[in-house]
Amino acid sequence: SNDDGGLSLRAKAFIEGILSRLPALLAITTPSVNSFRRMGEGCWTGYDVRWAVEDKEVPIRVCLDNKSRCPSNVEFKLVDGNANVYLGLSAIISSGLEGIAKNLVLRPENGPATGESSCKSLPQTFEESLDLLAKDKFLCDEVLGNKLSTAYIAVRRNEAERSSKATLADEVKEAFAEA
Repeated sequence: SNDDGGLSLRAKAFIEGILSRLPALLAITTPSVNSFRRMGEGCWTGYDVRWAVEDKEVPIRVCLDNKSRCPSNVEFKLVDGNANVYLGLSAIISSGLEGIAKNLVLRPENGPATGESSCKSLPQTFEESLDLLAKDKFLCDEVLGNKLSTAYIAVRRNEAERSSKATLADEVKEAFAEA
């Protein structure tokens, strides 16, 4: 593939907008301790902030049409069933639209952002992603709003604390008790 996957300038800016907020977005799209257990190298989810064409090991994958070899869609791979679909979509789309509004330049395929020497690692824990979300003024104030973001972060921190104290056996027992 070529260096940009045949993407339009608008698509590139949209993707870079998402990449620029990806570490904080994870608190919304992978919102549990268990979500982070399913992420990492070799899990087809991505483990650092990058994109690529037809690479299943990156968080944002540009897919090509089999016949034309032109971009057909873009996958955002770091989302799971624990996420609130409305919050997740609004945060992802808002981040992408911010990228368009700011005319962000897409970093090289499988490469770091401009001015960075290497690809930034994604948070290793849910708690770390919550800290990053709490510091992200755009997502907290403009996308979610102050009241919702404050409540969301407080509830998720409580869940994370509770989960960190539970064993796998405790989690299984609780899951089946609620089923």
